[in-house]
Amino acid sequence: MYLDRNELVELGIPFSNHHLLNLERKGEFPPRRYLTPKKVAWVKSEIESWLLERSKHGLAEWKAESGHLIRPATKARLAKCDKSAKILNRNVYGDSSESRNED
Repeated sequence: MYLDRNELVELGIPFSNHHLLNLERKGEFPPRRYLTPKKVAWVKSEIESWLLERSKHGLAEWKAESGHLIRPATKARLAKCDKSAKILNRNVYGDSSESRNED
């Protein structure tokens, strides 16, 4: 299954197309797939894995390691990221996995 740009934003990945291309070139984000010459999408399982990896290390750590300046996180964006991580955990583990995040 594939995700388009709008679905990436819904998952809390608000990066511009230019920023995504830079991350993909560096191997820091899953590569896009061309469905048609003008339509791109990302593999859902690869994006889910990427989000879970980021949630393990913390988004702030990833920002510092990547050296990219991303607009400052607001409470609303952080809440959306937390919500996305909980949804992914529920989909992957079949529960809310709140106890897993405390480890």
